[in-house]
Amino acid sequence: MQRALHLFLRKDIAYTLGIALLWQLSLTLIGWALSPEQGTLGHMSHWDAGWYKHILATAYGPDASPASPAFYPLFPLVIGALSFMTFTAIPQEVLVLLVNTAALWLALLALVRIGTIFKFTKRAKYISILLFLSFPSAFFMHAFYGEALFIALGLWAYLNALQKRWWATGVLLAFLTASRLPSLLFVALCGLEFFQAYGWKVKKIFNRNLLWFLLAPLGLIAYALYLHVARGDFLAMFHAYSATNDWTYQKFNLNIFGTLYETGERVVQSALTLHPTYEIFINYALPLFCILLIAASAFYLWKKPHGIPLALFGFLSIILFTLNSNVVSVHRYALACLPLFIAAGLLAKHKKVAVVFIILSILSFGVQLFLYTKFIHDIFAG
Repeated sequence: MQRALHLFLRKDIAYTLGIALLWQLSLTLIGWALSPEQGTLGHMSHWDAGWYKHILATAYGPDASPASPAFYPLFPLVIGALSFMTFTAIPQEVLVLLVNTAALWLALLALVRIGTIFKFTKRAKYISILLFLSFPSAFFMHAFYGEALFIALGLWAYLNALQKRWWATGVLLAFLTASRLPSLLFVALCGLEFFQAYGWKVKKIFNRNLLWFLLAPLGLIAYALYLHVARGDFLAMFHAYSATNDWTYQKFNLNIFGTLYETGERVVQSALTLHPTYEIFINYALPLFCILLIAASAFYLWKKPHGIPLALFGFLSIILFTLNSNVVSVHRYALACLPLFIAAGLLAKHKKVAVVFIILSILSFGVQLFLYTKFIHDIFAG
């Protein structure tokens, strides 16, 4: 019995669960310590959490804000279903913490198994986990947000694509497209992996396995149909951005290079005038730094075996994240950018590089705690 337990604890399914539990417990205690007046879990519910609570109360119906459809239904649907099954006896924050912990565990497990396919060393697997959990915006996987669920589904969809389990990939992508618009990036990633699995030959990809990808848009289509019934607007998720003054800065703009140039200019001017502000840091500098990291990771993976789909995923991410004429919150979206952590894992095979990554993760975790503190005190953090 003791030997069996010892063997189990050495398996990736066990130690990733332990890491997820410890990480969530740590953020819970930190959040409680920094804002005891909010209660044990009150620190989780700021900014977009208000929208999710609004959706849980109104279900996008006639009494809902016209801006609520911008927040896709999978996360509130899961929380609402659990609340219903427990007769609303368990506070929503507790349910969110349980869901986020389970999703984080599955995300870490997928990350480790993807690393195995890319022939990570044991050290490299731990480095990729460390960098992932210390990423500046990782605390959103603890908050009343759908980040952890989205990332878990995305990573498992890609893992199944790598394993050529196309039916599972299609099913997971169907759920994913009901969670948020950037799910299209994972649809593209898995599609590119499918193409690569057949040697990048157009004639070979037209087989019955391709049909599983027809499942991918069903989540988005189901959401659109529901909005048509509930609100009479099939495209309410897109019209939501013009329904409030909160997102006036979001303007579709194909000139992504101009957006990046303006962002860089703001950062450089702030540095040269020695007048850095929190606004510059959170809305310009940190997002731009994350974009540069994604680009560097994509270029690195392009030359690696089987790395082209991930590289293109990185480049497409940069395009999607900057099409709205700004880079606000890109550091939060970048958390789901798998190329960052796969590139790091491949580089971490070298001991000296691994040491550099450990130092960077410590610095990054410091930034994360800084942003987490801002978030807890209801200051915008991404």
